[in-house]
Amino acid sequence: MKSNKIKIIKKNKNMRTKIKFITSATIILLAMLMVSACDFPSKKIDSKKSELGESPVANESRARDSKEVYGKSEIFFDPADMSVAGGQRFSLDVKMNPQQEQVSAVELHVKFDPAKVRAVDAEISAEILNTLQKPQIDNNKGEISIIAGVPVRDTISFISQTSKIAKINFQSVSGAKGTSVVDFTKETQAAAKDKKGNVISKTTGSKISIK
Repeated sequence: MKSNKIKIIKKNKNMRTKIKFITSATIILLAMLMVSACDFPSKKIDSKKSELGESPVANESRARDSKEVYGKSEIFFDPADMSVAGGQRFSLDVKMNPQQEQVSAVELHVKFDPAKVRAVDAEISAEILNTLQKPQIDNNKGEISIIAGVPVRDTISFISQTSKIAKINFQSVSGAKGTSVVDFTKETQAAAKDKKGNVISKTTGSKISIK
């Protein structure tokens, strides 16, 4: 009996491990099906989070290491800077300039200072993208992540011109003052037709001045 119980326990553990693996692989599988004509990045960009400390040019554009990218696409916030009052709601559009690439999927990772701004919600531009992972918002850590891919129809409509791909709604913290930066982390990436890795070469954040 004891031997049988041990076997059952081991079997249950193996089942749970398999379920976890299937769950974690689901998004990747969906993305591959959505963009079967393309290659997703073969590896994650350096997972180290970007530092968002105060600086004279807080929303400065940052070029990626050429060894990490396979294209010249750009992702940026619009507007690049704005002024708000404490407790005021505001929105930032996420835009992509694909340059010469035909972008098929994007993985957005956004960082903000939760002591000065709070994320309310986020949405994908449904006319050009399908949500592969529902927007994840963590107002304790100041992080947002979104994964989306172009819809599969009779033909695949790639992102081939500058487009709004998402909108994020925020609210400044009542009583907060000074400058806060909403920016993309180095984990932000995109896939494109006939490219074997990430095609984002530059990201630009937005500087929020709280009066």
